[in-house]
Amino acid sequence: MIRLLAVLTILLCLIGCGKTETSKLPFSPTFVATPPANAFRSLWRAPDGSIHSHGFLGTAKSPEGIITLASNDEGLTWTQNPFTIKRTEDKEDPFHTYIPTSLKQDPTTGDWLAIMDGKEPYLTRWKGDPWEVTPTTQKITDRALIMMRPPIFIRDGSRIIAAGHNHSFNPLGGWTSIYHSDNGGVTWQDAHLEKVPDHSITPPHLGLRWQNPGVEPTIVELKDGRLWCLLRTSLDRHYESYSEDGGASWSRLRPSPFWGTITMKTFHRLPDGRLMLIWTNATPLPETPHHTREQGKKDWETGRQEAFTNRDTLHAALSYDEGKTWVGFREILRNRLRNAPDFGTSHGGVGPSNDRSVHQSQVIDIKDERVLIQAGQHPALRSLLIMHPDWLLEKQQADDFSQGLDAWHVQQFKAGVVGHCAYNRQSGAILVPNPSNPDQQVLSLKHIPDDSLISSPQGALWNFPVGRSGTLKTSVYLPSGSKGGVIALNDRWLAPIDDQVRTVAPLLIQIQEDGTIQDTTIRLTPDTWHSLEISWSYEDESAQITLDGQSSHLAFTHSPILPHGFSYLHLQSSLESDEDGFLIGPVSVQVD
Repeated sequence: MIRLLAVLTILLCLIGCGKTETSKLPFSPTFVATPPANAFRSLWRAPDGSIHSHGFLGTAKSPEGIITLASNDEGLTWTQNPFTIKRTEDKEDPFHTYIPTSLKQDPTTGDWLAIMDGKEPYLTRWKGDPWEVTPTTQKITDRALIMMRPPIFIRDGSRIIAAGHNHSFNPLGGWTSIYHSDNGGVTWQDAHLEKVPDHSITPPHLGLRWQNPGVEPTIVELKDGRLWCLLRTSLDRHYESYSEDGGASWSRLRPSPFWGTITMKTFHRLPDGRLMLIWTNATPLPETPHHTREQGKKDWETGRQEAFTNRDTLHAALSYDEGKTWVGFREILRNRLRNAPDFGTSHGGVGPSNDRSVHQSQVIDIKDERVLIQAGQHPALRSLLIMHPDWLLEKQQADDFSQGLDAWHVQQFKAGVVGHCAYNRQSGAILVPNPSNPDQQVLSLKHIPDDSLISSPQGALWNFPVGRSGTLKTSVYLPSGSKGGVIALNDRWLAPIDDQVRTVAPLLIQIQEDGTIQDTTIRLTPDTWHSLEISWSYEDESAQITLDGQSSHLAFTHSPILPHGFSYLHLQSSLESDEDGFLIGPVSVQVD
């Protein structure tokens, strides 16, 4: 009996002793706080293990005090405190800036470092506790640089990288300059990246975008020793460059494998070695003639750009092979104001944070393999999020509209730039009772002509985990009198009302006025729900379309430009006036 009890005890221990308590930290992206500054560089973990995000109250022109949000439980809860860190004695207060910078620990000395940008960028070093020790400063360059992030340590911590973009034209190169130091920041050597091509007025564009010649660099050290840099541009893609000598020289710029226009991107190396990228996988509406502007007194509203129409969502992806392939491409944050009728002026202006977007980001690691992500610009939209990177690995997703349209983009844009580079908004597609079951909500897309809008067809976008192959299931209802519409699978976010989806989405299902699906033998019967299944393959560049058991092969309209796979369902009403439109039922997807 004693021996039996011993055996049972051992078995119970084998079953239960190795178990760990389930983490209290969220798995999927979860909002935990609003940071006090634009998101891309003020987040850090202090010497005592607490996490801080600092900034100022009020506005940049009229600050009401520098404060920090602090968390002692890995970001779950936060308190606001005065920002009392020791500052330099021979400089203007470096934290009273456009966006205060965070601190980062030197892996070789244990010192705490921060990079201060501006007219004369410099490295600040605390040889001890930042709350008790006054730092020293070391000049990086005489060149005015902005948007500099915390220092990067490469080559096992022996080299420091500092990068930013030039506040004015750099005759030695383009707008991005990258500096490296092998003596702890005492002296620095520079490298200057070339300028990317300008945006030009070519169809479908009728006006110029704000010209970004390659700025806001994000840099990561690859396992083979190379450095990889991504740059923000005015084109439809971020541009990239590589360095094989630790940042002393860089390859010619070329389009990267990521969509992105005039938005920030952020590399992050996870503790387990995987690469994480956070960016806005979106391209904006084509530019319209600039005579439609309502405001023209600001530099950014006098011909250099029109409006930011692609900053309503933030995405994340993971790579296991140093950036050769990626998974995820999931939305981790959506603009809470994206349908606001007073979008351009809502929640007031706060100096440099007038941009109502979610595209800026910074990441730090926290316990239980989670990350803490800081994102956004305007205080109404800034967010601190906790998530597990493995959430990006999920292969299934579904939506039955029980949570409304929270996971969908249905915004339409009012003509005329207002506030800071913005259009006011309104909801287009809406949920309505199912004509066959009034207790259930379904999505309705129509085209109600409205001259106050940039474009009046209604559209809807839904994001899912990226897949080179997979199957999407839904149901479609075509009322009598409908002019049809479009069901597309795409690899990026486009504005819901952007009719470019009909030319840039590789898989386009066009429902015609008589109910037939163009280029197939399939036909929808009016006033009837039809189950629809779409199974796609990037390898074959085609899809199998099945409607109530009727199947047809549909070739991609063109080869995908980028290799990752589909991650968006894009629905759009007819381009003709159509008060009947069409209905979509619950949606689910499984990627391979």
